[in-house]
Amino acid sequence: MEAKEIRLAKRISVIVLSVCLVLSGCSKASKEPAPDPDNTINENENEPAGDTTPAEEEYDGPVDLDGDGEDDFFPLSFCRDGFDYMKSPLRDELSEFDIVSNIITESIRYENDGSVYFSVTAPDGSEMRFWGHDIEPSQGELKFGTQGRLVSMDSIGRIYSVDPFVIENSDDANWFCAFGAFDTSLNMHPGTLENMAYNRGGTVTVVDYLEPTCSGCFVYLQPYFFGIGTANPYYEDNEYENPGYYVVSKLTMVYRPETEMLPLRCVMLDPMNYGCYIEGDRYDTNLEGRFDWTKEIYDFNLVGISDVCEDYLEVPIDRLYVWDPVDYGYEFSFLSSWKVGELRDASGAVLDKENTRVTKGMTLDVTVGDIKYDVPINVIDTVKDAKTQHDLQPYMYPITEGDLNVLCVPISWSDERERATDKQYEDFCKELGRVSDMNGNVKDYSDSASMQRFSLSEYMDIASYGKFNVTTYITDWFPCEYPFSEMKHSEGDFLYWDICEWLLETYPDMNWDTFDGDKNGYFDSLLLLNAGDMSGEDGFVIVSFGGAYCTSITYGANESWFPWNDTLPAINTVVYCHSDQFASNTIIHEFSHNLGLIDYYDVSYSGIDAIGLYDMQDSDAGDWNAFSKYSVGWIDPIKVSLNPGESAEYEISPMSLSGDAIVIPAAGDTLDNPFGEYMLVDLFANVGTHKFDAPKFGLGDEVGVRIYHVDARMEARDYLETPKHKIEVPIGNVHYGNDYKENGRYEIELIQAGGVNTFTTLGSERTMIDSSDFFKAGSTFTTEKYSQFFDAGVFDSGDDFGYEIKIVSITGSGENAKAVIRVTRQ
Repeated sequence: MEAKEIRLAKRISVIVLSVCLVLSGCSKASKEPAPDPDNTINENENEPAGDTTPAEEEYDGPVDLDGDGEDDFFPLSFCRDGFDYMKSPLRDELSEFDIVSNIITESIRYENDGSVYFSVTAPDGSEMRFWGHDIEPSQGELKFGTQGRLVSMDSIGRIYSVDPFVIENSDDANWFCAFGAFDTSLNMHPGTLENMAYNRGGTVTVVDYLEPTCSGCFVYLQPYFFGIGTANPYYEDNEYENPGYYVVSKLTMVYRPETEMLPLRCVMLDPMNYGCYIEGDRYDTNLEGRFDWTKEIYDFNLVGISDVCEDYLEVPIDRLYVWDPVDYGYEFSFLSSWKVGELRDASGAVLDKENTRVTKGMTLDVTVGDIKYDVPINVIDTVKDAKTQHDLQPYMYPITEGDLNVLCVPISWSDERERATDKQYEDFCKELGRVSDMNGNVKDYSDSASMQRFSLSEYMDIASYGKFNVTTYITDWFPCEYPFSEMKHSEGDFLYWDICEWLLETYPDMNWDTFDGDKNGYFDSLLLLNAGDMSGEDGFVIVSFGGAYCTSITYGANESWFPWNDTLPAINTVVYCHSDQFASNTIIHEFSHNLGLIDYYDVSYSGIDAIGLYDMQDSDAGDWNAFSKYSVGWIDPIKVSLNPGESAEYEISPMSLSGDAIVIPAAGDTLDNPFGEYMLVDLFANVGTHKFDAPKFGLGDEVGVRIYHVDARMEARDYLETPKHKIEVPIGNVHYGNDYKENGRYEIELIQAGGVNTFTTLGSERTMIDSSDFFKAGSTFTTEKYSQFFDAGVFDSGDDFGYEIKIVSITGSGENAKAVIRVTRQ
């Protein structure tokens, strides 16, 4: 398979940890109350009831409130077998009401669009209205079809949980989705569903509710409206469905009648999906648009946090922002009822969105339904002291100097045992190179001469200049009990449990610390290989255990994968690769994600390519670029810092052979680590790991200077390890990736010497590097001259670069090539 053909198969090649910052300053809603024809909203609808000050005591984790021997994250839960609501102070304030037994038969109305409307007699004698789809209500029964869903249109108080009881179920694979809702006009009795905001919801199987015993329950932080069914209006029609129908005879709602409608505590931009600005970034009006799945761009993701949390959640409200706020709030991004207004500074003055650089304290006017909110712009600090990718995320990325022992498990599938052959096992070993059995007997299987490509260990030896030695410990075939025909299109995460149990059983005397070089309690790397039958696949769809990608589970010591076992270290980062992808360097590319590198190609597949295709993290070709090597500690480039009017000359050899490179930050900046913004200069020649790939790209005889613009400023985040432990881990997150963005900002972009930016121009006919993109002797670079590659001729941070780079000379070829670079501060 050609390198370009497998790029889409790496669509999710790296799941970068993106976590929430502890935020503050959520503004209250402006006092512009919504029309309320029914007079049902509290007089003080725009002020939260009671004391909303976050609790000062720190959250010390859950306790076993119900006596079942398990820690409970939420101290309120509804179960119908006698656990009550545990020990919540709300226990005596909550009421129960069965919806199904109170259906008013004559109120049932079917519409032409498939909607069903009906009412029930509420406890106070009033009518409570419901909307449904693919359901059949009747007195005493409620039948849900394959896409059945039900939403309340009235609130009779603050709703805490919903508990169904099923009397008929046509398929054991049927499931419930329970979700909450909020009317963005703050109306307790909305006339339509137009202004309703729904959360994603959670699911349990219908089988759990066939018996009148508690085997699961729905408890959510959704206060006033609820829904239940296959899916909810948050999802697209036909996105989810059950294989059959089920009939509910009882649907118990647990609620507190005296608590009526309150406004949202605050409306915020979700810092997980919408992202954050770094101080100095230009405000981007494009990010006010809708989420675009086709481009994989996280645009305007608006979340509302309600006051229900403080009633029974022991985590203070400001701690919620350490978690994903979507779990505790309502996403408005898919609604048509919100709109973005003015951008304001901290004093409230209106700013010019097109020409403003972001500073802390800025807010957006955002109207949700009929209420206007001051929504804070997320501004995040940058990492200042990290020297390597390992420093950024030490529990995810291993140390990349010295010896690294990788645990590799080849998978034999239950329906394809015949493919788990000795020949396939040996082919795996050839791709890995330096291989050890589980007894520590090492053999080098590298066969680059015949394969015309490097093995994993060979490549890392050369690319790291001998600083990084990878040895793969390969196990016997893991006899998976699941068929590949089913697993190749599933996530398959649960398979880790089986693999780890098998490892303990098969290798009882193994010292698992062998794979935890930095002794931080995590395997440095786990590699899963399989040879499942991929015939009939088009090669353009990622298939779990059939494709190749790098993923990561959250931090959490042994709780990552082994909550019951402290023998094995936790597995944090896993690399998958399928034998069909061994025709290229895919295993090297995917393994490099395990070391902290992102994809430099455009993962949204718009057609742009910021570094011109030729790079191991782009089209699986050639060497790592100088930034990649700098970021893991393999090179120590020359750092330039000159006074005004000063010049200096530097001689460099080919980077792939010598590690030579020049880093030039903005004038006056004394940056001394990889994670900032700067220009990066190196010399290209066909040496080192370019041996097999440079000729394929027409670069076999090329010698030239490459100049990159790097913006590797990293967001300083705090990550909460597990739901059970309040342990904050400082990490650094990528601020700009290399996917297509209308603002034209990238982690690394190659400056094309010709001065015309074809690599990141949509619809360009040329996105692959050629000789015209290299700087030759006598050429010069300034950001003004190459302004097409910059924001008005300045860095993304707003700083002036302030230097001229001149290529004084280029001499020799191959390993004897040299370049003299003169840098002058203007």
